[in-house]
Amino acid sequence: MLAKGIESGDRIAFQLPGWCEFTVIYLACLKIGAVSVPLLPSWREAELVWVLNKCQAKNVLCTDVVLNKRVR
Repeated sequence: MLAKGIESGDRIAFQLPGWCEFTVIYLACLKIGAVSVPLLPSWREAELVWVLNKCQAKNVLCTDVVLNKRVR
């Protein structure tokens, strides 16, 4: 995350398919002081848009599995 320019205080939104991926990103945010913004996979588009607009995330992380479910 540091190599991608993420710094302490940055908000990082993420929607991941499993607990393993979630835990790795969450702990990485804690270690560098970034603010984690987990996005639930069950949320609809309107809910995601609302949260992403409010949280002002510097980056949004997801996997191809999650992205392919969202692309129309």
